[in-house]
This record gives sequence, structure tokens and C-alpha cells, in this order.
Amino acid sequence: MRKTLQVCLFLCLLLNLLWFPQPNTVRAGDSTQIFNLGLIIEDLNTTERQWCMDWISQFDPFVKWNFILWQPYGNLNDEVFVNFLRVRGLLMGSEGYVQAKTPIQREKEVDAMVNTFKTLNITLKGLFMFQPDTYTMNYAYSRYNFEYCVGYCFEQYLVDFMTMKGGWQLPYYHNPEHALKPAEANEGLVVFPHVIWDWASSLTYSHHLNTHILNPYPDIYPSSSQAVNYCLKLVNESLSCSEPFGYASAMFEWSWIINHQDFNGTTKDYYQRIINQKGSICQLYNETASWFRASYPKTPTYRVAFTSPYDGQQIEWYLNPDFRIARVGSYVKSYVIFGSQTDIWLNNVCYVDFNMPWSQSNCIDNSLKFDIDDLGGGILRDSPKGGSVYYTGNLADFPTFYKRAISSIRNTVIEDRENDAYFIFADPQRMTRAVAAYDVASGNILYGMCQNLQNQGFDTNELWVSQEEENQGKLLLSDKTVLMFGSRFPHLCVKYLEERRLVPVAFNITIENGQQHLEFVDTATDRVIVDAPRNSIDFQHEDYFVVMTLKDENNNHVFILYGFDWKGTWGAGIYLKAVYPNIDAYSAQYYVFHWSDINNDGVPQPNEMTQIP
Repeated sequence: MRKTLQVCLFLCLLLNLLWFPQPNTVRAGDSTQIFNLGLIIEDLNTTERQWCMDWISQFDPFVKWNFILWQPYGNLNDEVFVNFLRVRGLLMGSEGYVQAKTPIQREKEVDAMVNTFKTLNITLKGLFMFQPDTYTMNYAYSRYNFEYCVGYCFEQYLVDFMTMKGGWQLPYYHNPEHALKPAEANEGLVVFPHVIWDWASSLTYSHHLNTHILNPYPDIYPSSSQAVNYCLKLVNESLSCSEPFGYASAMFEWSWIINHQDFNGTTKDYYQRIINQKGSICQLYNETASWFRASYPKTPTYRVAFTSPYDGQQIEWYLNPDFRIARVGSYVKSYVIFGSQTDIWLNNVCYVDFNMPWSQSNCIDNSLKFDIDDLGGGILRDSPKGGSVYYTGNLADFPTFYKRAISSIRNTVIEDRENDAYFIFADPQRMTRAVAAYDVASGNILYGMCQNLQNQGFDTNELWVSQEEENQGKLLLSDKTVLMFGSRFPHLCVKYLEERRLVPVAFNITIENGQQHLEFVDTATDRVIVDAPRNSIDFQHEDYFVVMTLKDENNNHVFILYGFDWKGTWGAGIYLKAVYPNIDAYSAQYYVFHWSDINNDGVPQPNEMTQIP
């Protein structure tokens, strides 16, 4: 029996070498195209296993199959079946819903999987998980030198108790802090999707638009031939739309054929056409992982320019180890800053009741946080959250543009999720004037506009702000959005930022001919924006104020509003509320305004405020 299997293996490999040109190892940046073709096989009975072998045999001598075997691995007890698969490709184990288990349980799951395959002299180098789990991947990498993880589902939302927004569907190195964000170095597992989703219309129309043939058929296309043609077009577009190389993958669960025998012809037609058209670029996952490591010492910068074969919708994507961006037309619709985002399930267990329907509260969600999340609305997709930003420049430069845009207050504060923003005021215990309370009044104007509850506190909060003498006022927060109201004189945090020239606009007091001058100065150019003799300003009826934004040393997104005096600070809040319906037009990092009390009532009003160029 063994000799017969060895002869079969030799013949299949020989035929494969003759039929398919083998993929060449190429340098990064070459126009490489790679395809991974797979099949997910749950535990089958004897009759079903024979049927599965007959189905696979239709494609002989193709031997670039990626076979995913499902727990509890009863199929491995059938020597004939296992050897049949080994002759034709790569065998992998799988894990599911591991975030619902303790870290120790996850380790035991991996140990058991590795040892089960080891009894058949199969050394695993990768695993399959529909939802990548950071802890499991870290353990498999450090304990068993695993090289790759397969199964990621792009932007999945509330499907089969799983939600995983913010990742990427081209190969990347997983970050040990969060499996959905790419690592800078090549020390993590290479992450692969199990299928490719339509980069545009799967988000706006339907999750079923992907290369899993039994998703578009019959959910999208009632005609089998139409579904096959769409999937093949999606494969071709995926292979050609991305830089620095093209990639696509496809697989489906073989049990779907058992449950729906009419699917047999559809899947056969689809796979046969893929093999005929793309057989020369098909690889096993271990081959692709090795090529990727040899070609890219870190996760590459990806650029995707995609046109949907479903409805012609066009979209651009950009990813590097720092951020991910999607743009439709002239608007950035999705923006994720990877930063220090950490997977909550690294050290926690997610409770899921599988006897109840999946929902936001009954679902494993390891999504990344979005700064802009306005790409969605399709079937089995999240809803768009609004806040798209008009931007026609190079996507690589968008983070610089965005962090300097006052308009970002919409996404990061007003329409943001609960408790994501921090309103920090000068501690009133230090105040010597009752009117200093209007700094808080300015902040409360914006706080009242927030769609969700946010954090509020003072600059003496030791958990938020350093009170140490050498860096008093430094934010102890990281990767947060923070709003400050008041100049450096009352506000410790503003003082810290201005003294270190981290602000785009600084407040200066100069003396000229014995007279005090109040100034707003552009710190990048030293340009004096406002120069007003102090004794020339009647602060009951006139003031100047600035609205600015910046990123500090801890990657906090900081907004600062203040005037020369208290009515200017109050006026800054009044102004932002008035212009908020048109806030997207405020794309600069700062704006300086002059308030002049036209009706002489002593109250700042929007029509009395003039922007200073």
C-alpha cells in the first residue's frame, strides 16, 4: 500500500512539474502574482470521504491544494484519505472561537493540534482561524515556530458570532499586540485571508461579494454561470489592483456540497477554471509565507486601486505598518491608526452564548478602533458612521493632513464613541478671577454637542496629567483625543506644550517702547499672526482667539481653544458650534480670529468674529 502511494505521489508531482510552470522567487517590487487555492474539510464519514476524494480527483494532476481539516480531526484516522490529501497538497489544522477560552486553554488547544498531526509525521507550520487570535498566534509562533495563519475575514461584522474590522486582506506580519494590525518587523506570523472580498462593493452592497463561490451564488447571482464569472473577474482584478504584488485566494467548505448537492457543478466549474487560468501561480501557504519573508523584511507598503466587477465602484486603499486608509472619489471614508492598539482578548475571555442569536453583545469582537469609519452599509456589514474627509492629495500624506485639520473634531470628538475623548480644564482652585469659569463654559459648549458621553476633568488629575516638577502638565495619556480650554497661564497642559514648542500657534507677550504687546505666533515660521498693544484692547468688547490641533509626544490628538482673555476663550467655543455644520471645510491645523463687539452687548457672537489670515 505504501509503495503504491509513493508511486502515486511521484507521478502526481511529475505531472504537476510538466503541466504547471513553478513560481519563481522574485525580488520585492517585481510584478508578482500569487494565488492560494484551498478546501475546508470538516470531519466526514467513510462515504463522504470517498465522495470528497472523487471530487478532488477531478482536478488531478493539480497538487497545490491547501487543505484545512476541522476539529476534532476524525479524518486523520483514515490513512487512505490522509495520504490522498498529502499527495496533492498541504494539510493544516484549525482553531475556532478561541477568544472564548482562557489563555491556558488556548495553549492546550495548540499543543493538542500539533501533537495530533505529529502522530502522522506532519509538522505543522501554520494554522487556520476564521478570526485571528493574538494570544494563540503569539504562542504558536514562540512555542512551535509557526510561520503563518490563514482564515482572516476582511471587515467582517456580526457574522457567525465574529466581528473583525480594521485589518487587511493582503499578506502581512501579525503584531504581537494585536493580530489585525501589521508588525514593523518580520518576526510574526504571516496572515492570509481564506478568500478575497470585493474591496468596494462587499462593504457597500453585500458581504457575500467574495471569492467563496457559494457566497455570490446563489445569494447575489441566481445564475451559477454569472456567479462564477463574477468570482473570476474578482480574482483577476485582485491580482492586478495592488502594489507591490498581486494576491488572491479562494476556498469553501466542502460540506456545503453534501448539504446542497446542486452546488457540485458550480464549485467544479469554478475550481477547474481557476486551475486552468491560474494554476501556474498557485502556491501552498508555506511556499507563499517563505517567499514573503524572503522578499519583505517588514510588512510592505500596499497601494490598492480597485474597480468592482460587480457595479464598477472604484476605491483606493493604502496600508503601511502605521495606518490604513480607504478613499472613494475625493473623500477618505476609512482611516485606522494602528499605534498602540492592543487586543482586549490577549488577557481576557469573551463570553458568547452560542444558543442565542449573534449580536453586538453576543459576539467576539476584536476590531481595531477607527478614526474615520464611513465605509459600509451593505448586507452583513457595519453601518457607515459619517465623518468622511475631503482629501485629494497623496494618501501617504493624509495622516499629516488629518492630524492638523480642525475638521477632525467631528470624528474624534463630536461623533466619536463613548469615553474616547478627554475634556481637560485648568483646576479652578488655582483661579484668581471668577470669570475664569468661562474657560469651562467654552468647553461645555462643545461637550454638549457630543453624541456620546465623554471624559471630563482637571489638569491636576494625576492619572491624566503629570504633576512632577520637571514635566508638569505633560499628558500621561497615549493615543487619545484631548481638548484643552484656556491659555498657558491657567492651564498646565497648554503651558507644557507651548514651552516645548509643540503647538502650531504660541501666545507671546513682548515689550516695545515700554508697552506690552500680545501676540499669536506661528511656531513653524515665527510669523506673527496677531500683534496687539495691550492697552489698545477693550477686553469687554474685543478679543483675539485661536483654535488649533496637534499631536503630542504620546500620539495624543490635542485640540486647544483660548483667547487673549476669557471672552476670547468663550468665543472660541461659540464659534466652533456655529460653524460645525460646515466643519469639513476647516482643513487647516489652526485658525485665529478677531472678535469685535458690533452690537456692544459684551457677548461674543459668531457674526462678530473675523478670521485673520
